[in-house]
Amino acid sequence: MKQTNRPTISKVARAGKGFKLYQVIAVGLLILGLSSVIAPILFGPVIYGNGVAPNGQITALAPAFPATYNVQKVAVSLTHKFNIGSEGNQNLGSVQEQFLAFGRTFKLYDGSGALAAVAHQRVFAWGTTVDIFDSSGKQKLATLKENVLQSMFKAITSYQLLSANNQVIAESEKVELLATTIRLKDKAGKVIVTLERPFFNFPTDRWTVSTVGNGLDSRIAPIIAAYKSSADAERRADSDSKSDGSDSSESSSGSSSSRSRSSSLK
Repeated sequence: MKQTNRPTISKVARAGKGFKLYQVIAVGLLILGLSSVIAPILFGPVIYGNGVAPNGQITALAPAFPATYNVQKVAVSLTHKFNIGSEGNQNLGSVQEQFLAFGRTFKLYDGSGALAAVAHQRVFAWGTTVDIFDSSGKQKLATLKENVLQSMFKAITSYQLLSANNQVIAESEKVELLATTIRLKDKAGKVIVTLERPFFNFPTDRWTVSTVGNGLDSRIAPIIAAYKSSADAERRADSDSKSDGSDSSESSSGSSSSRSRSSSLK
């Protein structure tokens, strides 16, 4: 009988050794990187939202917010949620972070509950980059870039707001002594929007947004406030977990040294 040479388990194992771990990781990162670029183009409405609000309405128009309004985080919510209100507590809309989204995703709703904009933080990007789209998830309104420069004494954070064509339309430096203030200035150095958060926030983060003129789409500033609060909360949680880990490690080390000293005394 004619024997056929079938691959044995040992041969397959030897063939698999030709791929090194770093090569597998590199290919995986390449695939993920390409998917983060291609997926929004092919499946924008699926990833960024299908343009349908909870009440089934769609709006492609920017909400008419007053010159000064507030963005306040909801105290109890499954995900980060922010209510937008006037100084007289009139409901102007909300910003909600999406649960189980691919990357951090926010949706902006107007006062009637209609979807007005969708924002998505890029998973693979140098620094933090947030793309802001209209309600369909297809037309880009702007891109927010956060750059952090770490000095010996503190971290200095600056922001750039880019147009849909990646042209710089506004820049800012975050001033954070006690309160947090973000001022976005246009190319001429004129302040077009200011976001202020006091040092003492009770019960939750509360931003006061002040706009000057009509130079900036009204959908952008509330999303910046929501993103900043959510990002700060995540950084605090990371810092607390690292601190807890270091405390438990020191406690374990202390216990080991105590046992060692006890053993030596015996």
